[in-house]
This record gives sequence, structure tokens and C-alpha cells, in this order.
Amino acid sequence: MATDSTSIAILRYIKEIHRKHGERQLKVKASGPVAFRLLGEDNDKVKKLTSQLNMEVEIEEDLDLHIEDFKIISMKDRREVLLEEEED
Repeated sequence: MATDSTSIAILRYIKEIHRKHGERQLKVKASGPVAFRLLGEDNDKVKKLTSQLNMEVEIEEDLDLHIEDFKIISMKDRREVLLEEEED
């Protein structure tokens, strides 16, 4: 199901953002079903990750986003955090 894979992608993205940019406070904007999954069924994974990385992550529903889309915003400067594609 798409909510599963999007939720996993978000958790990986958070980890990579922390590793590359040192961000400690993020806001995740996701479609309703994905936001509810992150706040419900996958909340233990979110809590474990944020605890391990000493981070704060806020989850917010964005009705304009499709199920596979999400945005991650730095709470420090209110900008969307983007990861550049790495070349192999």
C-alpha cells in the first residue's frame, strides 16, 4: 500500500536530513492517510527515530498533497529541506 512506502520514505528522509544537515527540528507535511499513519500505526517508529537522533518532528496533514508526496520543513528557518540526488 502507498501509505506504507511513503511513511518509510519519510522516516529515511528524516534520518538523511539529520545526517547531512544536522537538522534537529523538522515539520513533516503529508497527505491525510500518511500523516495519520505516522501519528498512529508508525508512531513508535517516529518516536524511536527522533529519540535516537535527539530530534523533534511535528507531523501535519496537507490536503493538497497526493499520497506519495510529502514536504519536510526546517523549523529553524521555515524552509523546505531538500536532499540533492547523489550520483553513483
